[in-house]
Amino acid sequence: MLKTIYSNKLFSNSRQFEYMAEKNKVKFEEMSKAEIEKFLEDGQAKMVKLRFDISSKQIKNHREYRNVKKDIARAMTALKKK
Repeated sequence: MLKTIYSNKLFSNSRQFEYMAEKNKVKFEEMSKAEIEKFLEDGQAKMVKLRFDISSKQIKNHREYRNVKKDIARAMTALKKK
């Protein structure tokens, strides 16, 4: 019984996480080249700010830096495809 409840709880959490990831995903295919370049500039500026905030212990969510870094990589890939 305990295993079943635990596994269902994990399943529902992973489902919720997948929904959140889909909701926050940026659609680079629909963006123009100029919009992607603007997104890259903003993302790189945000990454610099996050790096300083993390080192000075002003931010608690370290995962945000990783997510911004991945978004920049996705944007660069989409830019190369165009």
